[in-house]
Amino acid sequence: MEIFKNKYYSLSFYQSYSRLVYLAFPQTEEMSEEELKEGFIKTSEIMEELKPNFFLSDSRQQFSVITPEMQIWIAENIYPRWHHAGLQKLAIVIPTELIANLSIQQTVDEVEVAKKSGGYEIRYFDSDEVAKNWLTL
Repeated sequence: MEIFKNKYYSLSFYQSYSRLVYLAFPQTEEMSEEELKEGFIKTSEIMEELKPNFFLSDSRQQFSVITPEMQIWIAENIYPRWHHAGLQKLAIVIPTELIANLSIQQTVDEVEVAKKSGGYEIRYFDSDEVAKNWLTL
């Protein structure tokens, strides 16, 4: 069930699977850093309200570049909120555009320390079906 949508992305929640799904749209290329931040905050608020166990981030059309400063902000301010909301697994379907792919991967690398201290599992996929299967294991 879709619970949020703007011109950049949508968020859907599947209660029977306890899964929140982020779907990026090509317009993310036009996102300002402030809009990107607002998107992460909105996602965190929804996650804290619904408390999904699993999060599927379909980022194949995520064309915004996440700067190193934003990566650090996400690692320090967003991923801990997701952990405290009870997230167990984060599946990221990797975008096809190399620059965006690298920035998303680097953002996740920033939280490796948190992951080692009992955080949630993170895996990359090139297919949303394979990602969904992993989330249900």
